[in-house]
Amino acid sequence: MKKLSEYVNNESLDLFDEQILSHIAIEYKHYNNYSRNHLILEKYGVYDGCAELSDIILKDVEQKYENGERSFQLSYNKNDFKDLKNIFFKKLTLDFELGSDDIGGEYFDNDSIDKTTMLFDEVFIEFIAYNTNDIRSMLMHELTHAYNNYNMLVKDNMKFYDKANSQLYLNITNSDIFKNSGELKKNIIKILYFTVKEERNAFIAQMAEELKRNKAKVNNPKDAFNILKNSPIYMTYKNLYEFVHSFDNTRNTNDKESMDIITQAYNDLCGTKMTPDKVMKKLKFLMDKAMKKFDTIVAKLCVENLNNVTTMAPTKLFL
Repeated sequence: MKKLSEYVNNESLDLFDEQILSHIAIEYKHYNNYSRNHLILEKYGVYDGCAELSDIILKDVEQKYENGERSFQLSYNKNDFKDLKNIFFKKLTLDFELGSDDIGGEYFDNDSIDKTTMLFDEVFIEFIAYNTNDIRSMLMHELTHAYNNYNMLVKDNMKFYDKANSQLYLNITNSDIFKNSGELKKNIIKILYFTVKEERNAFIAQMAEELKRNKAKVNNPKDAFNILKNSPIYMTYKNLYEFVHSFDNTRNTNDKESMDIITQAYNDLCGTKMTPDKVMKKLKFLMDKAMKKFDTIVAKLCVENLNNVTTMAPTKLFL
């Protein structure tokens, strides 16, 4: 029986890409047999109402930008979004700095909910970007953080809040620590950051938006894969996965210096005293667990968000 990669233009795919492509093929087979409308994006980390809320805000941001404003604040009340689902705040305040070479957003965690209204008193988020091109995906990313924070508190589960205020979380989100680290330590920080469940959900929301913005017609799973593999988030997960799994080879070449750097970086960030073998086992466990979720979700995101041709017929290329 041929491998999937042998059916796809004889193109050589590595194991990571082949695994992702197989999940996309399975999902498109399911997509051919059933209506795409049964897919609920919230199951994959994007809460219901996130995209619609981001669209409304983006229009206001673009209007400000067209009027020449680059530094401004937008403020909304819950009643401004009467027709939207999952409005979990009384007030939403967004601070924008456009025209910067940097890009990023930051949601400031809440530690309590108004027990009378069961809403946050205020959600506050800051954004820095060069222009408005990436604002919608950034909005979805940070609003997902806020929604996760809200749900944890509603359930009286403070794990997310505690995690966000733990020394580990503060370390891996500290831009100064990241900038002043060597490449090996930067990769350890990225692994710890990208495998946090709350961060992963936010990146899923961002990836959904990236895929939605791509208007190329998708006729089969390979078309979808070609779009997906150029996503910065996809490339980041792939690079981190390959980085971790390359260290069986590193140990075989007796690269003790690299192993010592990685071990020291992990122990410093996590406040542990683990041996190199235990550190590598932990890092592999984190990446493998994240990828089990990632490879299934990204396939569903392709079906849900790409410009798919709906008359596709199943062929053995997809199986």
